[in-house]
Amino acid sequence: MPWYLDMDSSAAPTPIWVDTPESLQQVCDLLRDSAWLTLDTEFFRENTYYPELCLVQIANPDHVALIDPLALPDLDALRDLLFRNDIVKVLHAASQDVEIFHMLWGAIPAPLFDTQIAATLAGHGDQIGYAGLVSAITGINLDKAHSRTDWKRRPLSAAQRDYAAADVIHLRDVYLSLRRELENNGRLAWLDDDFTELASGERFAINDDIAWRRIKGHERLRPRQLAMLVRLAAWRERQARERNLPRQRVLKDNLLLDMVRLRPQDMNGMQDIRGLSEGMLRRDGNALLAILTADPGAAPPLPKFSKKGPVSPQQAAKLELLNAALRVIANDSGISTGTLAGRRDLDALIETDPDAKVLQGWRRKIVGEPLRKLLGGELALGVRDDHVGLYERLY
Repeated sequence: MPWYLDMDSSAAPTPIWVDTPESLQQVCDLLRDSAWLTLDTEFFRENTYYPELCLVQIANPDHVALIDPLALPDLDALRDLLFRNDIVKVLHAASQDVEIFHMLWGAIPAPLFDTQIAATLAGHGDQIGYAGLVSAITGINLDKAHSRTDWKRRPLSAAQRDYAAADVIHLRDVYLSLRRELENNGRLAWLDDDFTELASGERFAINDDIAWRRIKGHERLRPRQLAMLVRLAAWRERQARERNLPRQRVLKDNLLLDMVRLRPQDMNGMQDIRGLSEGMLRRDGNALLAILTADPGAAPPLPKFSKKGPVSPQQAAKLELLNAALRVIANDSGISTGTLAGRRDLDALIETDPDAKVLQGWRRKIVGEPLRKLLGGELALGVRDDHVGLYERLY
């Protein structure tokens, strides 16, 4: 077993405050020989399209540092450290952190270890929060008094710095415990695909033409209305990015839907849409009107499962059967049903979709193949020796 899985990381050294290029380089030099680093970020994005990085917390078994990007001309030394592929970067619920790394550097440091993802395979349920996981593993109840801190304000108080440092200090114990448990039960390698996907930047590729998918209510539009919404949502996405404003500050979702339903043909019609201010019409009215009066073209294909027809009795019965089997597998494996499969995943399996999530990676062996065999009649759900399980058919 590697040395770092047996050491006690409960000691909490005084965090190093980093706000000069010299201190950043010194800290990165201290951390460069680490086998792993715990990492977290604090950011602010309430008023912007892009998140504004306000603080980076980083630790190894011996050192804890708080890096102030607002005071530094660049983070090049940190980038060089994080992109070393011989250091595991440990985060909890890392999706927003990796978005910031991708925004800063156009790529995501690897290898990664996300303790929230790992916790699901250790029986801690779906999407457990950091405080809950720290409590479950270490017994420490974290102080939440500074959870609403404005991380852009300076100076940060000692209490705020301690709160931020705790996000990487206790993450060390969480990582060591989870890694040890997953190694012991043979599940550590199951995470490889999940962590590789997490480190992929594909999800952050800009594609304005799919911005409409995040607008609730699109599934109730007629084809020509949907085609128009695609163009309006793409326009809004570009404007939000160029102005560095939240999408809803540029144009609210409900206004986009009202426009495509009413489809005004002139500025008088635009003025009849409740919620469109005079300032917005002066600034963007002509651009919006040009989209609304143009031929919308063909509607795009809807995402899978976004529209469903009536469920037949046989489909409903299959879904009930799979759900029952899923609960059995979850109980036997100690992995929550939500981690194993959701409703859409079961629908995909019933529809024999080869790309169904349950047929990918570690899920294929644990849940995908058993459920596929159940649907094919190779296995049956039954009771043997007072245990409900999936068994080979006896006839």
